[in-house]
Amino acid sequence: MVVQYKVEINATATSAIGSQFWIVNNGSDPVNLSDLTLRYYMTNEVAATLIKTVNWANVGAVGGPNAGFPTGNIGVAVTPMPMPAPSADTYIEFNFAGGNDVLAPGNRLQFSWTVQNFMSQSFDQPGDYSFNAAASQQMDWQNVVLMYQGQSVVWGIEP
Repeated sequence: MVVQYKVEINATATSAIGSQFWIVNNGSDPVNLSDLTLRYYMTNEVAATLIKTVNWANVGAVGGPNAGFPTGNIGVAVTPMPMPAPSADTYIEFNFAGGNDVLAPGNRLQFSWTVQNFMSQSFDQPGDYSFNAAASQQMDWQNVVLMYQGQSVVWGIEP
């Protein structure tokens, strides 16, 4: 498994953060998406209620055509870390519902997400562990963590 990243909102101080992720099954066995969780680590400077949105999603063969993937099958939660790190005190966790959703070998799930507030409070992104302003193109990114069955890290490095 590989996770790729592309920044969508690269402002230093912003009321919304977001990016695109690709979860790529480069193995030889199919993987149930419901067994995976993906974590984006950040510092949360915003006290306001956060609005979490999956903007769009698709699935398909790497380098091949896409098919729509139901955005309602991607859950988003913002969770304070019990043991904060210097560059992360919170993670945004994505989980995947739909027990029949399988990521076949050589296929990938791609989605775009946004977390924002409407109280004019700003996130300060440059110090966030998972943020990379230079990632204007899709790239492998070790600063997001993909977990299998909520326990085993299969991609990335935790802060």
